[in-house]
Amino acid sequence: DDPNNSEARCKVLQELVQRRAIHTDVDLMDYLVRRIGGKRVLDIGVVSHTMDYVTRKGWRHAIVAQQAGYCLGLDILEEPVKKLCELGYNVRVADATSDADLGERFDVVFIGDVVEHVDNPVSLLKFAGRHLAVGGSILVATPNPFSRSTKIRLRLESAGATTVRVFDVAGRLVRAFDLGRLPQGEREL
Repeated sequence: DDPNNSEARCKVLQELVQRRAIHTDVDLMDYLVRRIGGKRVLDIGVVSHTMDYVTRKGWRHAIVAQQAGYCLGLDILEEPVKKLCELGYNVRVADATSDADLGERFDVVFIGDVVEHVDNPVSLLKFAGRHLAVGGSILVATPNPFSRSTKIRLRLESAGATTVRVFDVAGRLVRAFDLGRLPQGEREL
């Protein structure tokens, strides 16, 4: 019971390492669908930065809402949440790092690509835990920097010679892509 007990901390760390599951060989959505089917799900961070995703096939919250028995989506962005409500989605504006209690409990709390955007991930996890039903699970996904492909969107304000440079976290140049002369406009690489 003593969080300062070094022997207890070591045992907890060993247990967590043994239970840790990093799914590099599994598609996230396939895994998620298997875990949420027919269950009560709280989906945190449904807007995905922009409403552009809402109309795309594979928009994560649409799949979660369709597969779950009941789904409540949360996001901190008021205008997109209002639009999602108008489209028939069960979503609310809420700060998932707050001490708020939504008054509901869920079998699964899914935090998809959110943890890297919050100032206090511990508060996010406490919020998630507060909303779990007995025996529930918190599933956290983060962007995979080791995925086999990466898409880069760019917008050129005017035509011109274009080079895309990729840097590692230490600021070292990893690779440069000379794209030649490109016309004005948006493109995806």
